[in-house]
Amino acid sequence: MGRFPSRGLARWGALLFLLALPVLSGCSAKTAKIRGKVYYEKKLVKGGDVTFNSTEGKPSNTTRINSDGTYEIEAPTGNVVITVDTAALNPALRKGRTYEPPKDQKSPYGAGKNTATGEFTRIPERYADAKKSPLTYTVKSGAQEKDLDLEPDPAEKGS
Repeated sequence: MGRFPSRGLARWGALLFLLALPVLSGCSAKTAKIRGKVYYEKKLVKGGDVTFNSTEGKPSNTTRINSDGTYEIEAPTGNVVITVDTAALNPALRKGRTYEPPKDQKSPYGAGKNTATGEFTRIPERYADAKKSPLTYTVKSGAQEKDLDLEPDPAEKGS
């Protein structure tokens, strides 16, 4: 038996601490890559914006919907509300309209620019509002796929 047995315990304790450090520091990714397609009434939406709005105070992020109905985004991990906005493509509203992203959010176009391209699809306004959108998701670390299926407002279904 050695003269100082506590030194061995101290070394083991230091080793365990170093091994646990990544877990204690939250080694999970802060964003994750998500891709998918956007549908309205089972038809592809071929233009507009998708935003993953963090409900946990993390920065949100916006991306374009491509002309083939796909999107790809680096989204914050955790719980999000997803919004879809096609209004920038509405021919009746395009003249002179600029896009300003919400605070702490990146714009896919650059600040104050509206260079959205694609086909305009009229979707219910609730999908463009983070307080009203029914689209929620929990983003985990790692690549994932999430298709967005938008439906008409209940009042529109009967007409």
